[in-house]
Amino acid sequence: TGRGNGILSMLKANPKYIGFLFSSWMKNDTKKNTALESNLDRRTVYRYSTRLMASAVLLLQKHHTEKIGGPGRIVEIDEALLTRRKYDMGRMKKVGWVVGGIERPPITNPTQKPRMFLESVDERDSKTLNKIIEEHVLPGTIICTDKWSGYKAIEKHGDYYHYSVNHKHNFVDPETSAHTQRIEGIWHWIRSKAFPATGERRLADTDWYLAAYLYRRSVNDSLLQFLKDLGTVTQEEIWEATEAQKKKVLIEKEKKKRGELVKSAPPPKKGSKKGKTQEKTKKNSKKKESSNEENQPRDTKTEKKPKKGVRNRQKTPKRTQTKATNKQNGRARQAKTIRRQ
Repeated sequence: TGRGNGILSMLKANPKYIGFLFSSWMKNDTKKNTALESNLDRRTVYRYSTRLMASAVLLLQKHHTEKIGGPGRIVEIDEALLTRRKYDMGRMKKVGWVVGGIERPPITNPTQKPRMFLESVDERDSKTLNKIIEEHVLPGTIICTDKWSGYKAIEKHGDYYHYSVNHKHNFVDPETSAHTQRIEGIWHWIRSKAFPATGERRLADTDWYLAAYLYRRSVNDSLLQFLKDLGTVTQEEIWEATEAQKKKVLIEKEKKKRGELVKSAPPPKKGSKKGKTQEKTKKNSKKKESSNEENQPRDTKTEKKPKKGVRNRQKTPKRTQTKATNKQNGRARQAKTIRRQ
């Protein structure tokens, strides 16, 4: 892949640092660390990383768009949120859902790397889920899901065999042995590796991050394979992809200013788990505030002193003697007994 119409013609940095930038991007290292280790400006690192991300999206669309599953194969499908609120309190941000599916390896070849798909979705109703399953899963596959109502019409909508498991009672169905443990175990890795550790997670960038994660996974994080695939991507395609991504980000910013990306959190029921957790957090916060007020030091200058000849009516609390006062009283008693003797 020499300098020509590809991505290498767009990189104007020193050739010594180009290989380091490529390897750090494949490792999904932060832009701050790459800038410190390569002695480059963070803005240049960000500019090159966006171009590499665009090339990865294009490569995934060209070479890795095969459907998973097939007759006799099992595919687990599940959905997950990217971010969550602590204790289910505060404002509710409109963060998109991610629908994913993973194919179990066959019994004859258990060491085979399982294929998978990921796609960001605004809603997880039956129409969107059935559409995604048709796009990514071959007919005749055995699909395992949870008891979400959006999966009820899978068999009616396509030629699939559907098995579900109720996670309220058990993780593996005792009758059909259906489970979704493989896909649920991947959500942790997607949150930690696919998305950046710091910074704001924008809805417009979710598709890019998911596509880059899938491409790295399909290539086994191989830098040589990535350099070979870059020869099939032209400079014009990269520019078009970056410009389209910039438009998405601008549209999202405009929606954020209008307040369309924020939903008001619905009030939880009194008997529900969310309501109980909110009540507990409120009580604990009140206790902390009261304890902080008691432990604050008193201002002796501003505090009013009682007048002479007037008794202080404030009742002293019981058991206020410290260890030092107890020791002094005990010594005084011993001295009195010795004098009497």
